[in-house]
Amino acid sequence: MDNLDAGLELWSEATHLLQGGFTIDRVGEAAQLIGGAKDFFRGLKHQFDDQGGDTINGLAPVNDFAQDWSREEKSVFMFSGCKDSQTSADAFIMGKHVGAMSWAFLETMKHDRGWSFSFLQILESTRNLLQQNYSQIPQLSCGYPFDLNRPLVI
Repeated sequence: MDNLDAGLELWSEATHLLQGGFTIDRVGEAAQLIGGAKDFFRGLKHQFDDQGGDTINGLAPVNDFAQDWSREEKSVFMFSGCKDSQTSADAFIMGKHVGAMSWAFLETMKHDRGWSFSFLQILESTRNLLQQNYSQIPQLSCGYPFDLNRPLVI
């Protein structure tokens, strides 16, 4: 998807700009980066305009979401960084800027060499790592009832 590539490119540029340090001399670069971000999101908003999409909110025709997708036989699980009422923390761990949740999740997965950890074990381990230094509480979401004791297999 073109927008995904543009978003990744934008992220790469932002990371480079931030890691390169920010001074008053770099205001022009920051302004250019913000302009690129605005163009990217404007493109998302109007992506489906010529296809009869929802021109008020953009992104997709409204009717696409009213369909019954249960026969697709696909599962989507989301580990999120915190409860809706909380804010996810940015962290500086082992000399790198990372999201606290991302770090804790990856640390957990490094110890699951045989892909035997259940969804619940992964969530609990991630929460345990975070509670040592952060107040956020990671969450797990799924679109239907699911046995959380099953192993996460990618």
